[in-house]
Amino acid sequence: MMALLMLLQEQWRKEGFGEAAYHNVTTLHPVALVATTLLGLAVLVVPRRYASWPLILLAGFVPPAQRVIIATLDFNLMRLLLLAGSLRIFLRAEHVGVRWGRLDKLVLAWALVGTAAYVVLFASFSQLIFKVGELYDVLGLYFYFRCTIRGWGDVSLLVKMIAVIVLPASVMFVEESLTGRNPFSFFGGVREFTAIREGRLRCQGPFVHAILAGTYYAAWIPLFMTFLWTQGSRILAFFAIVASLVIVVTTASSTPVVGVMAAGCAWFFWPMRHQMRLVRWSLVGTLFALHMVMKAPVWHLISRISFSKGSTSYHRFRLIDNFINHANEWALIGIKDTGRWGHSMYDLTNQFVREGVRGGFIAMVLYILVVAEGFAIAGRLWRRYEGYPRYQYLAWGLGGCLFTHVVMFFSISISHSQQNMAGFFIVIAALGSLEFVRPPSRSKRRPPRIAGAAEADGLPDDAGPRSIADRASVPTFVQ
Repeated sequence: MMALLMLLQEQWRKEGFGEAAYHNVTTLHPVALVATTLLGLAVLVVPRRYASWPLILLAGFVPPAQRVIIATLDFNLMRLLLLAGSLRIFLRAEHVGVRWGRLDKLVLAWALVGTAAYVVLFASFSQLIFKVGELYDVLGLYFYFRCTIRGWGDVSLLVKMIAVIVLPASVMFVEESLTGRNPFSFFGGVREFTAIREGRLRCQGPFVHAILAGTYYAAWIPLFMTFLWTQGSRILAFFAIVASLVIVVTTASSTPVVGVMAAGCAWFFWPMRHQMRLVRWSLVGTLFALHMVMKAPVWHLISRISFSKGSTSYHRFRLIDNFINHANEWALIGIKDTGRWGHSMYDLTNQFVREGVRGGFIAMVLYILVVAEGFAIAGRLWRRYEGYPRYQYLAWGLGGCLFTHVVMFFSISISHSQQNMAGFFIVIAALGSLEFVRPPSRSKRRPPRIAGAAEADGLPDDAGPRSIADRASVPTFVQ
């Protein structure tokens, strides 16, 4: 019986965490149809600052296996909402006035190069259709968020909205952990009975796997922490953080725990923000020194990270090791099959490895440059708003959220999860938009007029720290 269970679980993983079983099959629950219709209408009619909310609601509460097949083309519900979003942007001309920068060019180049390499590698019409669909997901999510998230007020409102929906989501995960049944299973596309590993339930909610569920919510914690220092939002931020931690615990996976640690680490370095160059180079030097003195390569340290029974951290190490040792096989345009590298090497549980395997060396480098540019923008933003704590905290929170994603990328790939991709591209797109927000006047020491700032922060659009007393109200360790 145990052997049969292991065989079924192995097949589930080979199918891409199970979602491949629903490809090319229309799976649509009436509740999901009604919800998508209402969310689609909301996308079309709500003010721009709220236009990203329907996608986040769908990602958090509807399994991605819900889909419709149209003329052999696979449209899951997220893609249908993106169609509505594209129509909205076109009809309202919301793309007009958007300034495109280096980050936008890097995202476009990475997506196109990866797609071209994949199509050339497989030289198959069916794989072309698959990759075009993936390209639509990537560019659709990024540029939709890029056009609808335009200022600090938009980002602030969005984070608060996510903090609110985390609360009922955590209740559903707790119910699953107590009953062993997934309350989202009535939709179809997720297991009815929760998976068990080493005697622990691994709750997944509407996500295709428990790890993806945990990483999705862990990644938001740095942004929730931003509002711990904002009067009027502290209670919401506190409960959102607790709810996220509850979800991470119920998933019983190591990667989300690492993400939580990364989130805490990001804010731990806030007092040292002016010495981050020294911190970064010290970390590089430490890793290089360890690589020189260790018998195994430095990436072997990943195999020792485990916070749950049955953790596959050794698999993560072997994947990176094989990826480096077989660089000659994938560097040009990627490789079709990595299964012959060793046991379970088909399971690309590393975002950077996946980029190289599926797109070659150039695609992987472009992806790294996208991430690096995101960090660079976050750094420029908090420096630009020196003396304006609320903006600084939000800029640092975006950088911390990106850092949390990157740390978790070493043991998970989000390329096959639109839910997780949505979370990642919200951060990247927000940074791309905020890069062009007019900086505050140095002479008047007033923050810029930001559309939506009043609603987001409870301040007039031109309000800032009006006095020394206002700034003194902020905890000293985050000033």
